[in-house]
Amino acid sequence: MAKFFKETIVLILFLLPVLLFSQANVQLNEMFKNYEIFKIDSRKLYDKTKAQRNGGNVQLTLNDELNWDMHLYDSKIISANYVLTEVNEHGVSRRKGTNFIPMTGTLNGKPGSRVSLTFGPNFIYGFIDNGKDIYYIEPLVHFQENASLNDFICYNTKDIIPNSKGKCGYELYQNEVTKYREAQHSHHNGQRSGQCFSIDIAIAADYSMFQHYGSVSGVEGHNIGVLNDVQTNYDDDFDDELQFVLTENWVSSCSTCDPWTSSTDSGALLNSFTNWAPSGFSGSHAVGSLWSRRDFDGSTIGLAWVGAVCTSYGYNVLQDFSSNASYKRVLQAHEIGHNFNASHNTDIMAPSVSNSNSWSNISKSEIPAYYQGIGCLGTCTPITLPVADFDYVQTEVCDPTNVDFYNNSINATSYLWTFEGGNPATSTDENVSVNYLDPGNYNVTLEASNGTHTSTSVKTIYVDVIHNPIVEFYFIDNDFVVDFYFNGQHATWWEWNFGDGSPFSNLANPQHIYSAPGLYYVTLTAGNDCGQGTVTYEVYIDVLPIIDFSANIVNTCNPDTITFTNNTAYGDSYVWTFEGGNPATSTAENPVVIYNTPGVYNVKLIAFNVVGSDSLIRNDYITINPTPIAGFDFTVQNAQVTFTSTAQHATSISWDFGDGTTGTGSNPVHVYTDNGTYNVIQTVTSGCGSVSMTRSVTIAIAPIPSFTSNYSSPICQNDSISFTSTSTYSPTTYLWTFEGGTPATSTEANPIIKYVTAGTFNVTLKVTNAHGSNELTMNDFVQVNPNPLVSFTALGDGYDVTFTQNIQFEDSHLWNFGDGQTSTADNPVHTYSAEGTYPVLLTGTNACGTAQFTRNVLVQLAPTAGFEANDTLICAGQSVDFWDRSSPSTTSWNWSFEGGTPSTSTAKNPVVTYAAPGTYNVSLIVQNSSGQGTLTINDYIEVVGTPTASFTGNVIDNVINLINTGSGATDHDWHIFNDSHSVHLSGTTASFTAPENGTYNVVLKANNMCGEAVSDTSQYIVDVYPVASFSVNGGNGACAETPVNFNGGSSAFSYQWTFEGGTPTNSTLSNPSVQYSGPGTYGVTLIKSNTFGSDTLITTIIVGSLPTAGFTFATNDSRADFVYNGQGQTSVSWNFGDGTNSSELNPVHFYTKPGDYTVTLISTNSCGNDTLSQVITILTTATQDFNDEFGIKVFPNPTTGLLKVSFTTKESVDFEWTIASLAGHVLRKAPVSVTGNQVVTIDLSDLRDGLYLLYLTTEKRTVPYKIFIIR
Repeated sequence: MAKFFKETIVLILFLLPVLLFSQANVQLNEMFKNYEIFKIDSRKLYDKTKAQRNGGNVQLTLNDELNWDMHLYDSKIISANYVLTEVNEHGVSRRKGTNFIPMTGTLNGKPGSRVSLTFGPNFIYGFIDNGKDIYYIEPLVHFQENASLNDFICYNTKDIIPNSKGKCGYELYQNEVTKYREAQHSHHNGQRSGQCFSIDIAIAADYSMFQHYGSVSGVEGHNIGVLNDVQTNYDDDFDDELQFVLTENWVSSCSTCDPWTSSTDSGALLNSFTNWAPSGFSGSHAVGSLWSRRDFDGSTIGLAWVGAVCTSYGYNVLQDFSSNASYKRVLQAHEIGHNFNASHNTDIMAPSVSNSNSWSNISKSEIPAYYQGIGCLGTCTPITLPVADFDYVQTEVCDPTNVDFYNNSINATSYLWTFEGGNPATSTDENVSVNYLDPGNYNVTLEASNGTHTSTSVKTIYVDVIHNPIVEFYFIDNDFVVDFYFNGQHATWWEWNFGDGSPFSNLANPQHIYSAPGLYYVTLTAGNDCGQGTVTYEVYIDVLPIIDFSANIVNTCNPDTITFTNNTAYGDSYVWTFEGGNPATSTAENPVVIYNTPGVYNVKLIAFNVVGSDSLIRNDYITINPTPIAGFDFTVQNAQVTFTSTAQHATSISWDFGDGTTGTGSNPVHVYTDNGTYNVIQTVTSGCGSVSMTRSVTIAIAPIPSFTSNYSSPICQNDSISFTSTSTYSPTTYLWTFEGGTPATSTEANPIIKYVTAGTFNVTLKVTNAHGSNELTMNDFVQVNPNPLVSFTALGDGYDVTFTQNIQFEDSHLWNFGDGQTSTADNPVHTYSAEGTYPVLLTGTNACGTAQFTRNVLVQLAPTAGFEANDTLICAGQSVDFWDRSSPSTTSWNWSFEGGTPSTSTAKNPVVTYAAPGTYNVSLIVQNSSGQGTLTINDYIEVVGTPTASFTGNVIDNVINLINTGSGATDHDWHIFNDSHSVHLSGTTASFTAPENGTYNVVLKANNMCGEAVSDTSQYIVDVYPVASFSVNGGNGACAETPVNFNGGSSAFSYQWTFEGGTPTNSTLSNPSVQYSGPGTYGVTLIKSNTFGSDTLITTIIVGSLPTAGFTFATNDSRADFVYNGQGQTSVSWNFGDGTNSSELNPVHFYTKPGDYTVTLISTNSCGNDTLSQVITILTTATQDFNDEFGIKVFPNPTTGLLKVSFTTKESVDFEWTIASLAGHVLRKAPVSVTGNQVVTIDLSDLRDGLYLLYLTTEKRTVPYKIFIIR
């Protein structure tokens, strides 16, 4: 068993309460939206990490959120021959080895996580990726020079504020940095993936880096920390693992020590560094980087030679432009990506540096295609990490429960399980079964190791444990009510039998009411999913009489008879006492009693049984009420009558006064509104009924005049008023007098009077009946006001008009001059701003309304011509809207439109269409009764036509030349594209250099303001680059001892062939023929070249031989099982000798009758075939004997889809049933174990109608049955 790394480094850190560097914090706030600063004992962490750099667990806790359990190990990026070179004013010094420890790893229990941390004395640098968020940690001194060495900053990449300066200089220097791209290495497509390549790298830093980081060690830590982060972008993102090996850190520590140019031009610096590096570095390297704090020109922050690894140009320059580690990680990964031939695209290789740490699909294709062909990289052993993971299934919930744990870990060779609360508590087995005694949540920990590294997975599981039930109960009785209580344990269901025949209860603690005394046996059965139990106890019910009674009437009137009902339970005899009743006592069970006298009376009942007696008294239970007596007197004064009640025993009194009104109360006062004799009815009521008395009351008085009207305020002349008599006591005649009104008098009850004259007037009403008359006069009741009178005259002088008014009875007046202007002057003079006819309105107003007078006033001068258009620049075929802007007095228009349709018009606002391109004049003449005006605008309308798109082109070598032949366009867009490339060019001509062979589509878009024209797509074929490829025997494969024909392509190219194991071993032919002496896998190398370059293909071919046929067989009655044991075949063909065939490798065949059959097997591959025949003998068992032995019946037969097979056996027998076609092809089969009487159902509903064979197979024999499916 491999050793488990149990030691864990645990650091508990604290957030600083106060940040001391206020000026620097302003700088941090410009870099990050959020960050935290911690004080860490980094030296202690470094010492512990150094002690287990080969692998171990590290617990890093900054706060409750930033708390990580990590498994770390050496990232192997430091070479065993690593050297730190310092150049100062005294010369060069070199030191082997480093104090910095670059580590990598994962978060325990977090699949998909990644950690990269570099540790040193007072140094922590790197990131922690939990799969959702990426946190970076680095020394605060990288941001604040005076920070403590134990102060560190931590931030989330989501909180980084983007830096506007952050572009690669590839586009600026593209022609320069790519000039070595194709010349350095030949293509190599035969490399297999899944390998590990080591990349020696050397890193230099100029004096500006030394100034910023304060020491050689500070620069060294920075460079190693960044490279350690970059390593995570290369180790598992491509087809192979790429492992950087740092051979040298070269640091300039004096202002005169930089051996490169001081220029801030990134291209000049790259050239200078490239000239120095091959001999300037002392260590071997395939690629080299230069870090600098100088500010590169423009927005450039990095530059690299493209496709130059392992050459004298395998270098890049990097500006330390950002203080956050995330951007610097991407920057160095980006520029090294260029060294590995990657172009600008997206993600890491995007032109602008961002937080993306993913490679695009283009980069994942370009980089492997390059490094697999350079042949200069070393090999390494891939780092294989175990990943701990497991599932679990609870297979038993009854005590004791069982949970099966299944190990899903990968890359592990040994395991350590820890089961909280389980038995066993630990295990080293791969898969474990664990018992738990109690339910609950438990932690399960799995540590998976491969001998070098360990991964941990911790999961919290819930275990459901069901204990066997314990059944027990007790009860508390209260007469017939018994409360039962379950006091057992672990039950989930209950069933109570109360022993009295009542329904069972399933409550845990039921209450039961017994209907009679007695002895009852109560049984409780309780259980859960794992079992049940039963217990029975005796319950005895014994009670005194329970007294209750009722009466059919408890509140009535005298006299009345009342029946009493005895509702007593468990009584044997009774004694009643009836206060006020007849009889006064009784021993009857349900007595009848008469009550004659009003009053409130008690009732008492005593009940007796063998246990004892009980009594019940209901006080004031019976109420006997008296019947009411009606009576009243009254007095009359004019129309008012006062009533006085003399009624007795009444609870309420109501009155009907005979005039449609009613009242209540003992002594009401009522006023009658009309003369007459009224029958007044008094009704007195109590609980014993109602009694009424009627008496007559006579009213006889003269009428009283009154009236109303709709008049509420002064009216105006000719208004009318409606008068309504409201006189009372039945007037028979009316006489109205209306001063100033029309008519002046009226005998109507409700007249309408009109007032035509202004003034103030009286109104009089006299009413009469048989008993007399009365008169009412309302002085100055009506006030009538006059209406206003309005007129005016006007006199004009040019734009000035003098108005003179003539108004009577007005309170105010208002002039409206018809041009939006008004005046309240008596006789105003108004100046108009424009000519025209204006409706002038004079309005006079008083309280009775408004009078108006209107007169049209004409103001007119000679007209002035003017116009405008909605658009003066249009496309051919479009229309222009012309709008007249002449003076308002214009009465006629005469337009002239050069080039337009129509060419002339007399409309005020014409619409004109222009068909042909050109520039045109427009003229307008306007007139009125005072004269005319003219306006002409030359070249007013410009008409533009649509463009045309067409072109010609040719291909010269690898250049496509294009010439525009269309017309009318202001912009040209050439789109040159195929599946791999897409380029847009502009101009009337274009030239495109194709980077590779292929068919290139060309489309020209021509644009101007009037539209766009798109040409047809033309195709140009470039086929000048060599592509090494070949076919063998026309795609039919190669065979030993026969010529193998290689087809390399056109003879226009040069060829160099190398044939491992072939004859000949070399050839310069385009299509050579080679012979191999035996089968095997042989290497083939082809170099194909011309003046445009060369391409190399290194691959293998498989040379085959004839196959060997062979098989064995076993028979069981009519069944034959065939097992193929030949070699070298790609297909097989069986002939079973009964007219049927199969292409399966190991077929099972059923014969329909016994006999000898010749079975023939043909094995085939691309080199030919081999045939083998064997004779087999089929002996079948009689079906009836088989049926008798196992009691087999097959039914229904024919069937519509569901076939049943019944068995009757004395012991357990294992069968296999098979459904086959008549040709013996197996359609389906399944095993079945039979004991005793059993029926097996076979679903054939998806098969077509027809005849099939059912085979029943035991260990010793197989018997067929014919089955018909008919629907």
